[in-house]
Amino acid sequence: MPYAQSDKLPVVDQTTSKPRILVVDDEKANRETLGMVLEFSGFDVVIAGDVNEALKQIASQPFDVLLTDLHMPAHGDGLTVVSAMRHSHPKAATFILSGYPEMSAATSALLLQTDQVLLKPMTPDALVEAIRKRLREGAIPSMHGVESVCAILGRESIATIDDWYRRTELDPSVLSIHLEQPERCEHLPALFRDLVYRLRHPLLLGTHALVSSDAAEHGRRRQRQG
Repeated sequence: MPYAQSDKLPVVDQTTSKPRILVVDDEKANRETLGMVLEFSGFDVVIAGDVNEALKQIASQPFDVLLTDLHMPAHGDGLTVVSAMRHSHPKAATFILSGYPEMSAATSALLLQTDQVLLKPMTPDALVEAIRKRLREGAIPSMHGVESVCAILGRESIATIDDWYRRTELDPSVLSIHLEQPERCEHLPALFRDLVYRLRHPLLLGTHALVSSDAAEHGRRRQRQG
């Protein structure tokens, strides 16, 4: 169970508009019980039974809060959902539910993406109060100011290519194939731009991206060069 029994459910606050919360749990009983508790407590609840369903909901509508189980079968886990929520709705408060007390030791790493890790079981009162407290305080800034990979690649692509080329000049196996610097490097800026675009526009799990035209051209170029 995601929470412990209590004598009473939290009091509903009808004075404000309902925050929208996405509940993600692969256990039907858990997500239905969580949904009932949160709806009674004044939240507008949307439920997802797996990561793919959660990603579709995140892509199609706004949310104020995410409450997701950490461990789920099939593709992805709670951190996948948190990452998607951070990307699409950076102001949303994010919570991970875990039934493993040892998760507290890894909380500092998880909190790079997640506002709070909630350990099961917990009472409805404690669950709702934790969510309301975070909404009052505001979500923790995404990644605590840690810069995303795509931002770093976009800004440092030319410097990275130059550094890579300097390293190739020290590798005898690479130098055994004689190429001038333009021949080795002229395709790389386009490859970096393509990679940055794909990182900034992630696809849902289970879908397939079109083949990169830049990567395909790189393959043809290398084939011609032997």
